[in-house]
Amino acid sequence: MKNTNRVTLLIDDNRVTNFFNKLIIEKTGMFDHIIALENCSEALDFVNPKKNLNKMPDLIFLDLYTPLMNGWEFLEKYRKLNSSQWGSVVILHNEELLPEEEIKLNQYSFVKAKYSKSLDKEFLYKLTQKLGTKEKLQLVS
Repeated sequence: MKNTNRVTLLIDDNRVTNFFNKLIIEKTGMFDHIIALENCSEALDFVNPKKNLNKMPDLIFLDLYTPLMNGWEFLEKYRKLNSSQWGSVVILHNEELLPEEEIKLNQYSFVKAKYSKSLDKEFLYKLTQKLGTKEKLQLVS
């Protein structure tokens, strides 16, 4: 069941991770466009309505630890953009986050979940179902 013109954005400096996650997302058929970027600076330009005339992503998968501009900096700058255009953000991680990082993530209303870097179809189905119903998500691992 494909939704009309749904866009997702992958932000990870690891090409292999982006490639694998893009394949998994494609297999779900839930998104029409999947954009994979390797740095947060480029991603910030992509989601900035003043610089990008394309449709804003409905869902963003973000690695917090990228070189140059990290995911934390991205979240802070993303928050300053027009909130009516925010897509939901899912934090991708390899290791458990520190308790203070969990608390910090709760400060961003658009961060809806966290998950291991290797996405799977079951998680994507549950995530998009909850986002589609506007249900408040817990930060889940």
